Amino acid sequence: MASTIRDVAAYAGLSVGTVSKYINGKPVKESTRSAIEDAIKVLDFHPNNIAKGLRNAKSFSVAILLPMLDSTFCTSMISSIESTLLPLGYSVIVCECHNDAEMELRKTQYLIDRMVDGIVLIPYGLDGKQIELIQKNNIPLVLLDQEIKKHKADCIVLDNELAGYESTHRLIELGHKDIAIITGNFEHYTSRGRLKGFLDAMKEADLIPVDEHIQCGDYSIDGGYEAMLRIWDTKKDQQPYSSVTMI
Repeated sequence: MASTIRDVAAYAGLSVGTVSKYINGKPVKESTRSAIEDAIKVLDFHPNNIAKGLRNAKSFSVAILLPMLDSTFCTSMISSIESTLLPLGYSVIVCECHNDAEMELRKTQYLIDRMVDGIVLIPYGLDGKQIELIQKNNIPLVLLDQEIKKHKADCIVLDNELAGYESTHRLIELGHKDIAIITGNFEHYTSRGRLKGFLDAMKEADLIPVDEHIQCGDYSIDGGYEAMLRIWDTKKDQQPYSSVTMI
């Protein structure tokens, strides 16, 4: 039979209330914490997060909603978030919207219905409806990699403009002049920043980019391949590219 909180309390020589405080993340003395953790390990005790959630109106789950999973950036981000949350007693729910704004909105509602305690969102839809829905339901929200205009939310982003500039500048330093760029949706915050960095580096080097050599992909392998074919079609009767940067 599975151990209970009463078993843990008896083994540790403490009250059920003290053990409950520890399990719910409240501060206890170091000696008390050590005694409880020893008891939990020996008795192989696993707190019932469902019952705990019903008492505290918490699900002990955090959702990650993102456009697609087939990128190293997304998988490494998920791994980092999960490794941080699991020791705190939270499970992680990962949802992919497949670069579809309507699906993103439906999955946002699904996560709200699941009563998740927070959502980490890499937005795909640009109208901010998913953000409005989350905030309307008072669910803590953090945006990653994308800002949505006119919608205030905690947001963590890279310096995309600098990334675009340094990538292009490095190619120019290596002697390349005929440089093309493949980026994401031009309406997205990340893509706009990276494209600006690319254009700034080209201008600084007195190089004029050709419009057809600036292509939009969707950060997927297939999208990058198709964008590269479009670029290559413009070069059939010319010298091949000295370099293509995908950012």
